[in-house]
Amino acid sequence: MQARNPCQLFFLQKAWHAQFLRKEAHYKYDSPGSRLTHVLGKLLYEARLEEEQLRGLNQHQLNAIRWYKDFMSEADATEPGT
Repeated sequence: MQARNPCQLFFLQKAWHAQFLRKEAHYKYDSPGSRLTHVLGKLLYEARLEEEQLRGLNQHQLNAIRWYKDFMSEADATEPGT
C-alpha cells in the first residue's frame, strides 16, 4: 500500500511500528527456552545434572537437551589441546 496523504502515511508508520514491536518481543521473549536447553545440556555434559532430574519434560525438550549435550561433547573432543 502506498500512502497518498498524511493520514495514510501515519497509519502505515503506526502499522510498521506495531509489527516491529511484535517481532522484537517475539525475539526477546521466545529465546529463553533455547537458552534453558543450552544450560541444561551443558549441565548434563558436565555431569552436574542427571537425566533423571529432567523427568517431566516432553520428548522434544529432552531430545533438544541431549542434542546440545552431545554437541558440547563433540566440540570439546575437537578442540585443540584436549
